[in-house]
Amino acid sequence: MKANFSPLRFFLIVILTSVFFNSCFSQANVYLDVNDISAGFYPGGIMFGKFQGGQLTFPGFEVPKGSGKNSIFVSSFWLSGLDSANNLCGVATRFDQEHDWSSGPIATTYNKAFDSIYNRIFTVSLFEINYHRTNYTSSSYNMPADIKLWPGNGRTANGESFRLAPFVDLNGNGLYEPSIGDYPDICGDQAAFFMMNDKAQLSTESGCSKMGVELKVLAYAFASNDTAIDNTVFLKVAITNRSAKNYSDVYFSNFIDPDLGCLSNDRVGCDTLTNSCYAYNEPVNDLLCLVGVPGYGTLGVAQGMTVLNHKLDGFVYGINSTSSPFGDPTNCNGYRNVQKSLLLNGNPVTYGGTGSIGTIATKYCFPGNPANASEWSEVNQQVGATIAPGDRRMIANLYLDQLPAGSTQTVDLAYVTSLSTTLSRYELVTPLLRDISHVRDFYRNTLVDCGTITTGIVDQRTSSNDAIIYPNPTSGKVNISLNKTFIGDILWVMDIQGKVLYNSPITSINTFLNLSDYAKGIYIFKIQHNDEQIVKRIVLD
Repeated sequence: MKANFSPLRFFLIVILTSVFFNSCFSQANVYLDVNDISAGFYPGGIMFGKFQGGQLTFPGFEVPKGSGKNSIFVSSFWLSGLDSANNLCGVATRFDQEHDWSSGPIATTYNKAFDSIYNRIFTVSLFEINYHRTNYTSSSYNMPADIKLWPGNGRTANGESFRLAPFVDLNGNGLYEPSIGDYPDICGDQAAFFMMNDKAQLSTESGCSKMGVELKVLAYAFASNDTAIDNTVFLKVAITNRSAKNYSDVYFSNFIDPDLGCLSNDRVGCDTLTNSCYAYNEPVNDLLCLVGVPGYGTLGVAQGMTVLNHKLDGFVYGINSTSSPFGDPTNCNGYRNVQKSLLLNGNPVTYGGTGSIGTIATKYCFPGNPANASEWSEVNQQVGATIAPGDRRMIANLYLDQLPAGSTQTVDLAYVTSLSTTLSRYELVTPLLRDISHVRDFYRNTLVDCGTITTGIVDQRTSSNDAIIYPNPTSGKVNISLNKTFIGDILWVMDIQGKVLYNSPITSINTFLNLSDYAKGIYIFKIQHNDEQIVKRIVLD
């Protein structure tokens, strides 16, 4: 954990604890490194840090790949909501010494057998998948371990969801069977899949009451001649409420500690037009300031994170402090305040200066481009004294509203890095925002229907995105949202064997069905629309 230590003292403490834990843990980082970023993943809910002997030691988001220079120290997720009695529940992790998330899905029993399956990151490449599809019938084929062990199905006898990791189910029986040709359903040229839950251990970081949620995360990247795409890592995060509680006023936050080389000269900001936040360096030579962590020197770097499928509800920054209005949360109410884009004490953020001395309330800290002197940024404060650069944290907040029992919400994110040998650090924010816009266009045009992480089953791809069935998986209640052109068509619901259980003309763009009386399993929704057949599969869990 990054506490309030001098860099040298922090380094010594990390090394000493790492030596101790090396005797207890042996799991290594897994990296997405198909493009110009080498992004490290480790079980337990902390992304992009480099772990040694189970301890977070160094940053693990290397860009350019092979340079030894990193732009992010860690990234992790926060979630909170109110139950039906208006009680605050939540889960959060920042660093490794205190954390609420644990590896794997929600289950009844967490033991060595559970850890042997889920305390890992599953990585596969598109090349491996295509080779598997071609050669799985060959007697000489040696199946890659992560294709073989891909956690497509959970152990329902242990309270795990029947559907976990996304996969292509060739025979439609709902079971992941790579020996007969099934394979992981990924996005990109390389992907990493992992799960986490808030049930397996005490909430030692936030102190919040548990929510009973699990996160299924698919991280992926593309090897591309397109520089912006080649410097991007994507994440698809499926948030499933496995409890019996219905949550309202739900907030999801992405916590990012952006150490751009040297951690002591960073600045941050946000852009509401692209639903993004970013970090950039002070315009000086970025030298080594922590043993073993090189600076970027004269190479300009700006690190962004953009939310691809939700509106950015607010953005606040954090500093390495326990006393600042923007310091580290120490309890559940503090985390909730930050998620609502407030100061730690619950007072509103204000426009100008450091964000706590003005009179106009806002939910977005530093929304101006630092290259524009008329906009509020860290370098153009508008009111108050000059802000010194330092060890910043970024908290990007989303308002998800409702998370009913059994429902899933998906959040798509992208981490975009821009580099330059000619532009000043402040000037680099403009091309970063341009790269972010390009990545967002790529997502809308190519990736919005990529992956089926919430279902574990590939739906038939159609030219229409106007038929939406949710939640999926479901405990029984199903909402069907359609384009008005479907009115008059027939909706069929069938079981996995093709037996028709329901058929009726569509009379409204919004239809509600209750499948609670049906047995748990896979059900097929079908609509014949002109010459197009719309087929959706849904899991009754």
